[in-house]
Amino acid sequence: MPKALKRIISLIFVVIIFYFIGRVTYKEWDKFYGYNWSPNPPLLISSIIILLIAYILFSHGWTLILRMIGVKIEWRKGLSICLLSIFGRYIPGGIWTVLGKVYLCRLEGIPDSRSSMSILLDQSYTVVSAGIIFTLILHSLSVILIGESLSLDYSRLPFLNSTISTLIIFFIIFLLQIIN
Repeated sequence: MPKALKRIISLIFVVIIFYFIGRVTYKEWDKFYGYNWSPNPPLLISSIIILLIAYILFSHGWTLILRMIGVKIEWRKGLSICLLSIFGRYIPGGIWTVLGKVYLCRLEGIPDSRSSMSILLDQSYTVVSAGIIFTLILHSLSVILIGESLSLDYSRLPFLNSTISTLIIFFIIFLLQIIN
């Protein structure tokens, strides 16, 4: 793809993103204008720092997933791909972050199959981690509030059993693919 065409496509995406951000701001201006803005500078600065650290860690994790599946990418490229693709969330549809990431990977010479697999694994790890954290918090809250541990009969939860089994099978197959 010629460099001029890439630049035009990138410019079109930037214009689309700013259009939707501007449209939402215009529609919701009364809420912005009527809100009592009194920020606490230390909390504002610390929340911005925490958000930046979270984005950097998220990008680093995704870069490690790419490396795990055999893509040679430097950390800065992975960081820039991740951070640039985040702007796709401002375009309605919910898929633009993923498509942006695949497109930016393609510009770096990463095959679509590898970038798509890395996105799928990233989302899978997020869901599994959230499930583990939820279970630990639920258990801790039950001990604190009720005074005893919740004992769940997992045989009565076929959906949970099938989901866990599917995830285990998926990861075993994926690991076998990586090893071979």
